Formats: sequence, C-alpha cells, structure tokens
Amino acid sequence: MAGTEDGRIKTEDIEAIKPIGDHIIVKRADKESETKGGIIIPGKHQQDAWFGTVISVGPGKLIDGLWPPRRAPMPLKPGDTIYFKNFLGRKMVVAGKDYFVLCSEEVLGVLAKNS
Repeated sequence: MAGTEDGRIKTEDIEAIKPIGDHIIVKRADKESETKGGIIIPGKHQQDAWFGTVISVGPGKLIDGLWPPRRAPMPLKPGDTIYFKNFLGRKMVVAGKDYFVLCSEEVLGVLAKNS
C-alpha cells in the first residue's frame, strides 16, 4: 500500500482495508433484474436499492456505559448478500472496482442462504 501525492491511499487489494466499529465493506452486485436466488427486482426499484456482497466487517460497535468496554456482535459476516439503499454509505474504487462502506444499521436486509 502506498500513498499518492494528493494524500489518498493507493492499494490494489480490498482485503488490505479493514473496517472499524460497525462498518462493513460491500461489493455491489451487477445491475440485474433478477438475483441469483430468483428474486425479481422491478425496474423502478433497481435505482432505489441495491444488492451486494459483504467483503469484510468491523469488530462491532462499542456499547456505551460498559466497563470494561465491550462490542455489540456484528449481525453480518463476509459473504452475506445484503440489500441496501443506493444513497447510503461511501463509494470507493479499488483496483477499478466499486465498493461501498456502510454502517451495519444502514443495511435493509440479508438474503437467506437457501434462497
């Protein structure tokens, strides 16, 4: 990993970026009208929300008021397919691919593995 003149971090490996707190890194699924699980997304909703795959998760949010400090367990894990609003999170480009950093609370749902 090396820095650039404008202060940005340059890396070709998304695994080198570790989310903190309750943040997750997501790779958005290609725009399709039907998911691999067979869920059909109407055209007008394809722009409102997206499916994506969780790449990595942070250690969890610190629970206020506890001593010693403890973290809330993360409800997501790498490999989960999630549904999230398209205007949430921060976009980043790594090795020419788009990824998003979201808080776990911004996820609308998780696609069941047997779907």
